Amino acid sequence: MNYKDVLKEAGFLYSDEYELWIKSKGFGQSVSVEMFMKGLFTIKKGSRSYTTDGTIIFDGFINDFNEFKEIIKKL
Repeated sequence: MNYKDVLKEAGFLYSDEYELWIKSKGFGQSVSVEMFMKGLFTIKKGSRSYTTDGTIIFDGFINDFNEFKEIIKKL
């Protein structure tokens, strides 16, 4: 299992247009996960303008795979 499998299980879909993982939260809200390099992620929640709007929930390196799964589980 890798980070993509965790995101798929959590209901995220990959957007080729935005090059990130997106999960709809309803009423025009969403959560997005973007990986810049191995272990470096930005996770945002907010409006559907994925590249500019939103509140950053996490921005940095994730120490291990279990930490990543716990962060995604909370979304």
